[in-house]
Amino acid sequence: MASLCVGNWWEKIRELAEVLDLVVDHVYRELNALADFMASQGLESSTDLLFLSDFPTRLEGLACLDRIEIPYVRIDQL
Repeated sequence: MASLCVGNWWEKIRELAEVLDLVVDHVYRELNALADFMASQGLESSTDLLFLSDFPTRLEGLACLDRIEIPYVRIDQL
């Protein structure tokens, strides 16, 4: 049942994207480290997180790298 709901949701997004002339594309986590970090924070938290100031140090660092266009390289630990 859940996959059917997601399918309907995704189809609606695709219909709207066609009308608005949007392009939806896949981006690897390493190319969107800010979103990956925030998604991880959301998954690890049992409450909603809202940062208006006093951002986590890691988030500030990733934003700085992104702003000056230095790629973030993830190294998996064995």
